[in-house]
Amino acid sequence: MEKSRSVQIITGTVILLILLAAVWVFLLPAMDPWATSLYARFTPKRPASDQIVLVTLDDQDIQSLGGWPISRDYYAYMIHALSESGARTIGMDFLFSETDSLFHEYDQALAGFIRSSGNVVLPSIIQSDGEHLEPAPLFREHAVIGFSNLGDETGDQHTTPMTIFHNHHMVYSFGFELARHYLNISDLTIECVDPLLENVEIILIKPDSSTIAIPLDHWGQFVPHYFGGLDRVKTIGFVELLQTFQSAPDSLDLKDKLVLVAPIAETLPIVKQIPKYGTVPGSLIHLTVAENIITGKIIRSMPQWLMRIIGFIISILLIWVIGTKRHIFGITLLLSFSLIWIILSFILYRIALIIMPSDPCLFILFGALCLTGLAIFSKYSKQKSRNILLENEIEQTRNELKQTRSEKQTADEEKDEAILRLEKHLRDLEAIRLPDRITKEFGDIIHAQDSPMREVLRQVQTVARDTIPVLISGETGTGKELIARAIHQSSLRNDKAFMAINCGALSENLLESELFGHEKGSFTGAHARRIGRFEQAHQGTLFLDEISETSSAFQARLLRVLQEGAFERVGGQQLIQTDVRIIAATNRDLKADVDKGQFRPDLFFRLNGFPITLPPLRDRKVDIPLLVRYFLDRHGQSQILSLSQAAMDRLQNYDWPGNVRELENCIRRAAILASSRGQDQITAEDLSQELESKTKSDATSVTYQPMEELILTSLRNFKFSRSAITQTARVLGDKDRGTITEYFRGLCFQALVDKDYRIDEAVQEIAGTDERKIIAKVDKKLRSYLDNVISISPDELGKAALPSTFHGLPKQFHSFLKRIIQNKDRIE
Repeated sequence: MEKSRSVQIITGTVILLILLAAVWVFLLPAMDPWATSLYARFTPKRPASDQIVLVTLDDQDIQSLGGWPISRDYYAYMIHALSESGARTIGMDFLFSETDSLFHEYDQALAGFIRSSGNVVLPSIIQSDGEHLEPAPLFREHAVIGFSNLGDETGDQHTTPMTIFHNHHMVYSFGFELARHYLNISDLTIECVDPLLENVEIILIKPDSSTIAIPLDHWGQFVPHYFGGLDRVKTIGFVELLQTFQSAPDSLDLKDKLVLVAPIAETLPIVKQIPKYGTVPGSLIHLTVAENIITGKIIRSMPQWLMRIIGFIISILLIWVIGTKRHIFGITLLLSFSLIWIILSFILYRIALIIMPSDPCLFILFGALCLTGLAIFSKYSKQKSRNILLENEIEQTRNELKQTRSEKQTADEEKDEAILRLEKHLRDLEAIRLPDRITKEFGDIIHAQDSPMREVLRQVQTVARDTIPVLISGETGTGKELIARAIHQSSLRNDKAFMAINCGALSENLLESELFGHEKGSFTGAHARRIGRFEQAHQGTLFLDEISETSSAFQARLLRVLQEGAFERVGGQQLIQTDVRIIAATNRDLKADVDKGQFRPDLFFRLNGFPITLPPLRDRKVDIPLLVRYFLDRHGQSQILSLSQAAMDRLQNYDWPGNVRELENCIRRAAILASSRGQDQITAEDLSQELESKTKSDATSVTYQPMEELILTSLRNFKFSRSAITQTARVLGDKDRGTITEYFRGLCFQALVDKDYRIDEAVQEIAGTDERKIIAKVDKKLRSYLDNVISISPDELGKAALPSTFHGLPKQFHSFLKRIIQNKDRIE
């Protein structure tokens, strides 16, 4: 006995240590970004250092300067103005990778001011294929260069790249180079601080011999200490600064400042999400890195050796607890230790920006969970022997009940009506809790794991990195523009403009002006030159919504532009080259329009390079709970936590001709009604009557189907409830309940034979859903029908007749019953 107990203790200890090691190696390394984000959310807002200034180029500035791209003489004049105002370092977050073949004198002026100022820092991009996209030699000769990649994170930007090893050389980030130039640092060293994790520190040596240590992980990533969004840093508009420099240059407080000039227009910058503050321009992350280094506000981590010592101590403690069986004491001790660790972590972060590793805390919690499992298992082992006797008695009683059980049916219509009303009331009280968290892909595209949208998103990923034209088809409100944006964001053109235009909302003349632009005086009201969408979207993506609504003349001109890659502005003669990826969308059958002569076939074949068809919402019923949660949060109704079962039934049985847009309006109205009554649940009465009438129509739609299909469809609509047989009999013209029951029994026998006598698969086929409650009801009913079959011997089965118990079974199911009797030993 003692030997067996020792073996159990040793085995349990080994298994526990293996589990702890697996958690430490595979789970815990992914937790530090989460912990950093959590710390940041509890950190009070702070202003950025007064040593940095951000010059913003927004949509109004771009319009004032003649549209995008703006002439490079404005950049040159900006550098001149900042240098004359005493700026110590000037960052220009624009990729001057090519020179301007038409205005070479502007390029020369820009290069001259970069050379004369001697304090300009420019960005570059290191692409995924290894190509280093740098400023043209004319500009980078006298400038400091730093890469501006921000990584591929789709959620919060917990870390940002600081170094990349490219072509056997160490390349530093744009934000790092801004800070290094500002601090006048030329010497630095890299030291390894943790050989096991390959973590390093960049040591900057300042002119006064003092140093700044910048911690990085083994991927060269740095953890920024964010100060917030644009409202936390001193900003000045691009045009405003130039005008002030002309009129009152002494009023510009820029002496010894680090000034970053960056675009913030909606269609220009790369945007990222940062913890606590949401979406910001990528330029602000570079400025944050520079500010952290300049001010010394750098987030650091506790030494990893401390974490390993604590892990070793906890492992010894767990082994001791297992040996002494003092599970409750061990669990209490570990949870107390974990609470102290969490409190101490927040204190150190608030005081000294020190992050304590989350590994020990989670390591402790997992150990406590293992001890809890051991305690439960120990108690379960003691009960197991007593339960065996009890299970034998239960099984004996169950067999006796099976022999004496008979199916009881009632024909009391008043009771059935009362049950029906009660079930309806209960379904309106039964709460379905909405998801607490929603995972989004490609911006606002919401879908479940088994949604038809999964195939659409797979097509998006397949076609995104090519430049082939895409034609998106789908009903109104299915999200065609969202899919177009997803293709652009996943493409190699995601750093360029995405322009969208609704072709059906404009007249032909206005549409041509919007797409191709016009020259000053080309028509009445053309007071200035206008840059069209084709020109603005150069090297980017142009989305043409409702392309089927355009005229034949416009289609001809559009086809010419797509074929030749060039166009003239309205009223102009200059041929403008354009490189634009076209994504078109329509809510009609464009091929049918071509066959009717309502759309040019040559343009259709040009646009239909890669067709994508969006499913309507009526085919995405599994997405409705997620979409409801998203719309509630979007419109400030997060206090609504659930829907009643009846409300969810109406939403999922309605056809949604207006698709997702109609669902959004419906949920927004229902949430307002529920909130006005102080409820946190949407009930059926909060939904519009149109949904109720449509749901009833669907539930009783039984035409143009065989009788067995009508019965099965109706039973599924009534979710195989207690009164489903009565309701189905009434819906099908007041048929006899016994007839409905016998058809259902025959359908069960047919499904069992079709599924090769596997009960679970037959139940799934009959239920037509994955809902556990419904599957349990069908399973119970099928097994009760089989109880009457098991007792019949194949020898008792005549060639033509059936046992009296099955005289009411429709003739079409007789062959299935006979096969079940002959193969009852195969039933699983």
